[in-house]
Amino acid sequence: AGHLLPSVNVAAYGPDGLVYGSADTATDGTYTISSLPVQSYRVRFKASSLSITTYSTPEYIRWYDAKPDQDSANLVAVTAAATTGGINMVIPLGSLAGTVTDKGGIPLSGIRVLLHTTSADQLAYTLTDSIGQYSFQNLLPDNYKVLIEPGNAYLNQWYSNKYTFADAAAVTVVDKGQATANFVVSPSAGKIGGTVKNPAGA
Repeated sequence: AGHLLPSVNVAAYGPDGLVYGSADTATDGTYTISSLPVQSYRVRFKASSLSITTYSTPEYIRWYDAKPDQDSANLVAVTAAATTGGINMVIPLGSLAGTVTDKGGIPLSGIRVLLHTTSADQLAYTLTDSIGQYSFQNLLPDNYKVLIEPGNAYLNQWYSNKYTFADAAAVTVVDKGQATANFVVSPSAGKIGGTVKNPAGA
């Protein structure tokens, strides 16, 4: 059956390529674009992870009926005083989940886990639960990078066991699939400290 998706933007483009109206889907996934002149339209659906959950980019754009661009989209005829129904779209979604443990395999709760695009945009964060598990649901299919911030006792770490964004491994999320990114934390190796003062300081 699939989940009903709110806040997906749906726009009607006329023969001249201009937008004649748009609407966002309601909480039950339905939409209505009103006050359209009588003619044929190409209908564009645009979703982002932001519109689906609490995330932002990337965007997913398709044209009716599941076409990749405006030129290949099916025409939808609008007649006077009637609603042309059945102009529907199925948007692919996946998820990403994992665990955070110490080197002894003990799960760590309350660890901050951050989700990024491969362009380094932070999308969302969550905390591990009482058994060290976390998850990000309703993600658009794409590549993501994951960072954990365990706090002072452990080092920040990117998947998979990397310490910089550039070196981090991307995690691929696919339609109807659950990607996995597990972490084993490393203890903080050391600290740098000192005092800063002006030349006249005591």
